[in-house]
Amino acid sequence: MQIRETRAVRGGRLLLLAAALAGGTLRAEIVEYWAPGVSETSGWYNTFQFRNGCWAGCSTDMFVWWQDRIREKYDTSAMTKIWTNEELIQEYDTNPYFGNGGDYPWRALEWALTNTCPTVHFERPGYGYMIPLTETNRPILYVVPCYNSIAENVEAAILGGFTNGNCIATIASESHAWTLYGIGYNTETKRLTHIWVTDPVPDSYANPRPSLKKVDIKYYNNICYFEVGIYDPENGSWNNSPIYPEYVTFLSVDDKYLIDRDGSPSFPRLTPGTGPDPAPEHAAIGSVDVSGVAVELVGRARRESGFTYELLSTTDLGAPDAGWQVLDATPETTADGRVRFRHARDAAEPARFYRLRVSRPASAVPAGLKGEGAEP
Repeated sequence: MQIRETRAVRGGRLLLLAAALAGGTLRAEIVEYWAPGVSETSGWYNTFQFRNGCWAGCSTDMFVWWQDRIREKYDTSAMTKIWTNEELIQEYDTNPYFGNGGDYPWRALEWALTNTCPTVHFERPGYGYMIPLTETNRPILYVVPCYNSIAENVEAAILGGFTNGNCIATIASESHAWTLYGIGYNTETKRLTHIWVTDPVPDSYANPRPSLKKVDIKYYNNICYFEVGIYDPENGSWNNSPIYPEYVTFLSVDDKYLIDRDGSPSFPRLTPGTGPDPAPEHAAIGSVDVSGVAVELVGRARRESGFTYELLSTTDLGAPDAGWQVLDATPETTADGRVRFRHARDAAEPARFYRLRVSRPASAVPAGLKGEGAEP
């Protein structure tokens, strides 16, 4: 889990420690916990729903994010498919397994894990993957109840997931759901202050654009709720859309859950020069032939007119952007419209990592509905 400290106290934890040692009074500090690989400008998805499909939009966001994190570290060739969010939301919309009048995120995620990752063994801890608020032994997929939106329950459910595991979540009421990527926490009051979410309902149907929203927590007696403005195109007005949380669904990328029935790792670790692109915002499916000198990378999104595509390489996975070399390789287009690079390297070279860099025109809207500021 990524932890960031806001500017409420300049200098973060060092200032807190200094004040404590000096016997001074500590000021309140807002600490943010984020899902791995996510920031305000990148790493998140905002998939828009079909009718009665908020559960599907959120589940799509969660599972495609999960794929990104898994593919950073592991060889995922055992997976039956690498989904784009456009493909997965379409599957949820048309697959008769799911209910036309609405469904649950845990069912959608269970289906995606079972049908896409057959080597990952997981068991349902209870009906609907429900576990108690106080449960600390949390599986790869689980649901925590909020019990009538009682503030203490909501905060325990959210904090328990975001402070104890590398996870993403969906926060849901009886009628709607949001994908939950980050939370804010006040170290003095010990209360949640805000959450970072994407809404499967666009602000405007006429011009739907993905967005990550910071939503403050609100209290009424012992109840808590969240609300955002929703634009009503028929009346040309904005309305408040509150969520009174009933349950939170979590999906984890902790290594301890990525095991088969025998307890062995579900996926082998990546080695230099093999597997997919190490940077999720440059998502691509990569491979190296048996001789170890032919490299192929295929982009996950369809190739867009006016976009610039480059193949980059480095021997140091932790190198900054400046440490990645742009290779002299010409992009091709696959039969299904995606960009593809093929590159032959000298067998005497050290093992290398490869990634696909995509630059879009300033006027372009991200085709993959990924967060603005992230590369498709």
